[in-house]
Amino acid sequence: MNGQRLLMTMIAGAMLIAACSNDRVKENDEAKESVGQTHAIAEEDTYERLARLKNDELDSAPLEMTSYAGIVDADLHKPSRTRFAVNSKFTISGSVKKHDQLKSTHAWIKVRLKESSNRHDEMDYYAKLNNGRFKQSVQLFNGEGAYEIQVLLPSTDKEDYYTELAA
Repeated sequence: MNGQRLLMTMIAGAMLIAACSNDRVKENDEAKESVGQTHAIAEEDTYERLARLKNDELDSAPLEMTSYAGIVDADLHKPSRTRFAVNSKFTISGSVKKHDQLKSTHAWIKVRLKESSNRHDEMDYYAKLNNGRFKQSVQLFNGEGAYEIQVLLPSTDKEDYYTELAA
């Protein structure tokens, strides 16, 4: 009987030690993850700051809306310039006041690496129009380089037809 009690006490003690060790391992992992996230945020902030500085140096004109933008009363909020520097991703956002006249519910965003003629160096995004607003995070898929970005809105006349929003 004493042997069984001793064995149960040893098992319970081992379980308690294991549970405490697991908690410490979890706490240690969480601390490492937090430090890693802090480092990543600091690194991202550095690159974002460098992109902002580069934007100050760039000779870039404001985007001009096409005549179609006037027809559907649309505007592109981000980006607002013809040339801009980013880290590895950026946001495109805009609005369409006459969205109820459009034949589709998505803005079409085309991203193409400029220096390439390879079809695989293109990426398409479809940003849902919600009450006339759209917003899409765009990842520059091929690293550093110059990209061409087109934002197109659905036609008011035909389904599956799109017209450029900005020139």
